[in-house]
Amino acid sequence: MLLALLIGCPPKGPQGVHVQVTEGEIDLRPERDRMLAVLDTAAVDAQDCYIEELERTPGAYGDLVFLATVGADGGVSKVEVALSTLSRDMDRCVAEVVAALQFPSPKASGLTLRYPMVFTTDMTPPEVARALMLKHGLLDPEDEAAAAEEAAMDPKKREEQSERGWTESW
Repeated sequence: MLLALLIGCPPKGPQGVHVQVTEGEIDLRPERDRMLAVLDTAAVDAQDCYIEELERTPGAYGDLVFLATVGADGGVSKVEVALSTLSRDMDRCVAEVVAALQFPSPKASGLTLRYPMVFTTDMTPPEVARALMLKHGLLDPEDEAAAAEEAAMDPKKREEQSERGWTESW
């Protein structure tokens, strides 16, 4: 069995996407975008699951990683929740969404795709949301380090830097 790792929800460009292909196996790079487009529809549909979760548990947040095996007909033959920090109801709802997916590529048959989803609201502490996104490769760690450095700067220095384009220390 071939395992393809697809990081999504959707990522900010191709740096968040990784497809792992065992040497000697078929080359899925041309198919990656089509598979991600299908998985991205699951992420959009999973928002309805999250809205239901928020009705049950206001302020809920977390991540969910599922494994989906693509069948010979392009449908999903098996769905498994590999990791979840949300409720069983949320897991079940997302699994139903994923089970209904249809992949257009015959090359996807037999693949097991790993796809993370991060669920947050405006009430989620920003540091928690960032940590979840970093955990799944949905944010660039270098961008986050620069943002943390800027946030740690003295507000007066930050204002001076934005006005002049540099910071002076005395």
